[in-house]
Amino acid sequence: MIVAIDPEMTLPGALARIRRLEDVIAVMQAQMAEMRALLGAKSHHLINPWEREDIPNPSAQKKSPHRCNGEGSN
Repeated sequence: MIVAIDPEMTLPGALARIRRLEDVIAVMQAQMAEMRALLGAKSHHLINPWEREDIPNPSAQKKSPHRCNGEGSN
């Protein structure tokens, strides 16, 4: 019985796959840098906008334990 071996399961195949992935990552990083430049934003603003003081964080707002509309009792 002949079993086919996936080329990526060999060391040369795995190294080639890693190089291709590194190329993809480099392209994505270049695109991110271009987007940051176009938006004129700092990188951490794109990663986590809730760190900005001018954007309210919805999870930081206190929520009432009661389900009411704020106009008296239910």
